[in-house]
Amino acid sequence: MNAGWRNGATEAQFDTPAFTTPDPNKFSFSSSKTIATGKGGLKGRRVYVFDVVSGFGMDLTDIDSKASTGVFAGATGVVHVHILNKSVTVDIGPYYQEIAALVCFPPGHEAPDR
Repeated sequence: MNAGWRNGATEAQFDTPAFTTPDPNKFSFSSSKTIATGKGGLKGRRVYVFDVVSGFGMDLTDIDSKASTGVFAGATGVVHVHILNKSVTVDIGPYYQEIAALVCFPPGHEAPDR
């Protein structure tokens, strides 16, 4: 990620099966999510919707205020990811993502400077 104080590595644990949608090319599933940064770990649960033909998709993560650490301890909010497939083969990528976040810090805490 290139996101200032949110800059870090993302890890997901896919722990549900894929659920079908009315479109046979699109599926939904969920996972845990961790964004590990130098300022702490932003953790939560996310839901994906993904098109296996185009490689486009999105996910929405609810931030877990109790599981997050460092400056993110006690934070709430959402992280939204728009998945852009830049590969001719959806199954191997590479995938590029646009990420937007609304992080609400608990009273008395502010977002760190870059």
